Amino acid sequence: MAGLGLQTDSHTWALFAALVLLWSLSIKLVPTIKANGLTGLLYSFWGFTWISFGITFLLRFLVLCYDSVNFGNETYRLADHPTSAVNLSLIFLIFFWSSVCAGLLISNRFYIGSVYPFLYRLIPCDWPDLVLFITCPSLFCTFMTAPFIPVPESLFTPLKLVASLWVIPVCVLWWHHFSGRQVSRVLLFFVLTPAILTVVLNPYREFVLQAALAVMLAAAFAGRRVRFPRLITTALVVYLVSSAVILTYRPILWGGGDFQEIVAERDIDYYWVTPLIRFHAFDSLLLTVGLVPDTFPFSQRDVFAGSIVRGIIPRAIYPEKQASDRGFQFSRTIWAFGNSDTAEAAISPSMPGDLYEAGGIPYIGLGGGILGFCIGLFENTRKRLPVLLRCCLIAYFAPQFIGAVERDFAHVISTLIQTALVANLILLILPAGWSQEDLLPVAGTQNSPQ
Repeated sequence: MAGLGLQTDSHTWALFAALVLLWSLSIKLVPTIKANGLTGLLYSFWGFTWISFGITFLLRFLVLCYDSVNFGNETYRLADHPTSAVNLSLIFLIFFWSSVCAGLLISNRFYIGSVYPFLYRLIPCDWPDLVLFITCPSLFCTFMTAPFIPVPESLFTPLKLVASLWVIPVCVLWWHHFSGRQVSRVLLFFVLTPAILTVVLNPYREFVLQAALAVMLAAAFAGRRVRFPRLITTALVVYLVSSAVILTYRPILWGGGDFQEIVAERDIDYYWVTPLIRFHAFDSLLLTVGLVPDTFPFSQRDVFAGSIVRGIIPRAIYPEKQASDRGFQFSRTIWAFGNSDTAEAAISPSMPGDLYEAGGIPYIGLGGGILGFCIGLFENTRKRLPVLLRCCLIAYFAPQFIGAVERDFAHVISTLIQTALVANLILLILPAGWSQEDLLPVAGTQNSPQ
């Protein structure tokens, strides 16, 4: 099928230029840029959000303008949207990103408190205890939340959150390894087993990203020099290689396919085009703007108070609370409209698109401001931590901010709340052992991120 780009005019490119300018200027809000250069983007939650917005919206827009068919879903539905819908999508993005920046600036004015106060429990914890009390439970919970294990819905989310804690032992042990301390190689790789099992059971690239990010940040915060051009090249290689492996492995795991037949059916173009299709936040936003409210009325969903309820109250206490199924709902309605191939998996609705569908333009502004304020809360916590704890905090929460702008608002906020609550509770069980000096930079770490 021949390619066809989005419908644009001079106003489209003027709006896109304004969005790029706004996004470019907002890099100045990254607090670690001045001391660390472009690499500082990886030492700040705002930096990760900034990168994600650029990839999922700005770069994606350019890709769709070039070819919205082959890089979309091989239909003309994106190209069929009029220029007015494309322009309105860009206006909403300008408003959304401005609101996120405003929320961040407001949160920087004052310090409410740490979002992870019990992270300091890591200070007196021995390595074997860290593995025993976090890695082993994480490995167990990873297995218990496998697709083939029947788990009550009220237990699934808590088990999944405990399973995600493997990031903390990875950061601690690899940080000490890169700092020059003697750490058993068995322990270094054992702490990665929950991540490996997670990818085997749930082959998604975000889990590969989190494991690679945890080890890379441990090296950076231990004082190893990270060069930005090499980092970008390595990240692209890892992304393409992991995509090729996962795209081949999924049909085998989920459909029982034969490896040789799967490889024979695909040419080399499939393995570099498909990863580009992975980012479809702008697609989701454009489809939403084009169909709401004329075809689909504003849903008036309670995305604000509802996200707090979902994050704080366990399902075991409140079984009727809303499920995290917005992606599936979106895939069966707006995403599937006019398309004979209904998506079987959850499709990210994009945060600005999800907010617009819920309540229109006011929701975009309020939701963006709240997201920016939350980023600021985590930034304020990060600034007050010693080097090792800073590494653990960023590696553990950064993936949630990377994916925030392409997911629905209630899911992002409720997950941040749930993750912080469970992580703080789990650290309460850690026994004592270290001295506080072990958290400070040691010889060879003078280049640790500021």
